[in-house]
Amino acid sequence: MRAAGAVVLATAIGLAVRSRLQPIDVAMFYLLAVVFVASRSSRGPATFAGITTVALFDFLFVPPYYTFSVLDQSYVVSFAVMFLIALLMSQLTGRIREQALDAVERERQTNALYQMTRELAVAPDSRAQVSIAAQHIGRAAGGEATVLLLDRLPGGAGTPEWPHEGPLVSIDVRMAATWAVEHREAAGWSAVHGADAEALVVPLKSPTRIVGIAVARPEALESRLSETQLRTVEALAEQAAIALERTGRSPL
Repeated sequence: MRAAGAVVLATAIGLAVRSRLQPIDVAMFYLLAVVFVASRSSRGPATFAGITTVALFDFLFVPPYYTFSVLDQSYVVSFAVMFLIALLMSQLTGRIREQALDAVERERQTNALYQMTRELAVAPDSRAQVSIAAQHIGRAAGGEATVLLLDRLPGGAGTPEWPHEGPLVSIDVRMAATWAVEHREAAGWSAVHGADAEALVVPLKSPTRIVGIAVARPEALESRLSETQLRTVEALAEQAAIALERTGRSPL
């Protein structure tokens, strides 16, 4: 929508001044539109804007008008340069935008880890630590989370027998939980494996063992976590595992 609006606006301005400017001057309006789109959208819309502006420039501003025929072949070079500049600008601005978003996510990750670590350090027992970990992991995942310790489940750290209730009521989520424990990687919603599950299962892994799992249920399944957000959830789970292992197996 933003790309189409910018192209339409540039076209309207160009048509208003077409009789008073050279065609190559009008091309600057289109390049400005592409840069605007690229700075605020992903590469897809920016590339679309680049292709559309070249076609409209040829059709509306290069004689003969309202045809894609080009009598002056020098304009062919102009089209090529215009498209390459648009493509390059979309790549550069898109990369800058992605780096800026990544920096913001990293800052959020650092802050989330700091806040949780500080609370875990003053927690009186493992029960409080489980509650703190669930709160922070759920917030990072955009929903609510439940932390289950493996030594409190039948089967223990070997092959746990997942309860068929609560956050693991779905067979897809239980399968994701089994995969997460066996492979020491996140599974389920927003992960690569078991993405159809309605919850994200993250193993609480310390350097020596799997302490438990965190089952995060998002508020909106259609809004998946970015790679950076998923890394934040995993980092919180690992930090929680380390704290729980240090505390020991206090009764819950």
